[in-house]
This record gives sequence, C-alpha cells and structure tokens, in this order.
Amino acid sequence: MANTFSTISNEEKPHRRNRQEDEKKNWDQEVELEKRGIDVLLDNRDKRPGVKFNDADLIGCPYQVVIGEKGLKEGQIELKERRTGTVTKLPPADITTRLKELLGPVLN
Repeated sequence: MANTFSTISNEEKPHRRNRQEDEKKNWDQEVELEKRGIDVLLDNRDKRPGVKFNDADLIGCPYQVVIGEKGLKEGQIELKERRTGTVTKLPPADITTRLKELLGPVLN
C-alpha cells in the first residue's frame, strides 16, 4: 500500500455526538480508500480534534481527511495536505479520486 493518511472525526462537542453514526461514516470512507490501495489510519479516539491533528502531524501523515458533523451537513469533508498546509473542501464522493491524484506516483 501507499502513504498513510489520517481520517479524523472533527466533532466539536464530543459529548453530544452520535458516535455510532460518526464511526459508520468514517468506517465507510476508510474501507473505500483501502480498496483503492491507500493506507488509512483512522483516529476514532475520544479526544478533542486538536489532539488528533497534533498527533497526525507528529507521526507524519501526509494527508488528513477530516470528517465532521458540520462539514457533512454542508455536504463537504476536508482534505489537508501536511506539506503545504492547504485545506480543500470536497464532497465525500470526490475524496478518493483526489487522493489518488495526489498519491498517483506512489500508487503506481
């Protein structure tokens, strides 16, 4: 498999979230990406988003996919490129295609 990236649930109020529903959305995205040959590190710990982002940076995940309640309500998830700091908002259906473009040379 190729580079690892991190899927992180960006829930601002963890005590109010529907954890089971969040985990299903994250799991579906993880399975789809792994089918395409992309390593996934799913951070589903019950920690604040900042802790998760910091840890993803510390272990060197080149891409972070942020799946959160607010973004999903808008029909978007975020893709952050660690090297440039660029954050792109995409529909969930487009994230796999975009990551394949970014990781193309590594996946082939």
